[in-house]
Amino acid sequence: MNELWDYIEKQIEDSLDKVPKFLRHATSNFAAGAALDLTYEITKPFTNKRYYEEMRGLSDASGVPFKLFRRVSMIG
Repeated sequence: MNELWDYIEKQIEDSLDKVPKFLRHATSNFAAGAALDLTYEITKPFTNKRYYEEMRGLSDASGVPFKLFRRVSMIG
């Protein structure tokens, strides 16, 4: 999950050629996180709660933060 998130951030960073280099990482992290968090909020009423319970279990068992699991699952 962490490697996937790093890849997503890198893809966004590489597209931010007009943003100063020292701001690219923070901008890509914020942009990706905000977009995926918004997607979560919009789709939450239409998603079965068991889906998030399963993600919580995966998060607890693996030590990967739940928020990262949730964000990555919103990509699809």
